[in-house]
Amino acid sequence: MIDEQLRKNFLASIIASIVVIFFIQPILKLIWSCTIFVSNHLYEGYTKAIYRSAALGDRNDVIVGLMIFFTAIMFGIISGIPFGYLSAKRLSDKVKSIMIGKRLFVLAYFLSIIFLLCFLFGFVIPRFVDLQLNTSFQQRLTVLAPTISDIELKELKASWAQMQSRKDYELIKDRMDNMAKLNGIDLPAPLLK
Repeated sequence: MIDEQLRKNFLASIIASIVVIFFIQPILKLIWSCTIFVSNHLYEGYTKAIYRSAALGDRNDVIVGLMIFFTAIMFGIISGIPFGYLSAKRLSDKVKSIMIGKRLFVLAYFLSIIFLLCFLFGFVIPRFVDLQLNTSFQQRLTVLAPTISDIELKELKASWAQMQSRKDYELIKDRMDNMAKLNGIDLPAPLLK
C-alpha cells in the first residue's frame, strides 16, 4: 500500500514537473519578456516627452495645470453631491441607501486617488523636471556666455531647442562642460543629473 502511494506521488510529481517545464515556464518567460519590452518603451517614451517639453524653453503652463486641477475638483464636488443625494433618495430602504452611500464613497475615493496619480505623473513630475532642466541650462549658459563666441552661444541654444531625448541632453551638457574646461570656468552643477 505504501509502495503504491509512493509510486502515485512520484508519478504525480513527474507529471507536474513536465507541465511546469513545458507549459508554465515558457508562458512565464513570455509574460516577463513582454513586461520588460512594454515597460522599456513606456519609460523611453515618457522620458523623451519630458526632454521634448524642456526643449520648448521657458513657459508658464503651471498656471494652466493648476486651473485644470482645481476645475476638476470643483466639478467633482458639484456633480457628486447631487448624484449622491439623488441615489440615496430613490431608495426606500434606509439600509440600502447606507450601503449605496458607502459604495459610492469607496468608488469616489478610488477615482480620486487614480485622478491624483494621473495628475502627478502626467503633469506635475514632467513639469518639475522641465523646469529644473531649463533653469539649469539657462544658469550654466549665463555663466559660460562671456567666454564663448556668439556663434557658439547660438549653437548651444539651437541644440537645446532641437533636443529630443536624454542622449541629446547629455551631449549638450558635455559640450558645455568641455567649453567651460577650455576657458577655465567652473560651471554650476546641473540641477538634475
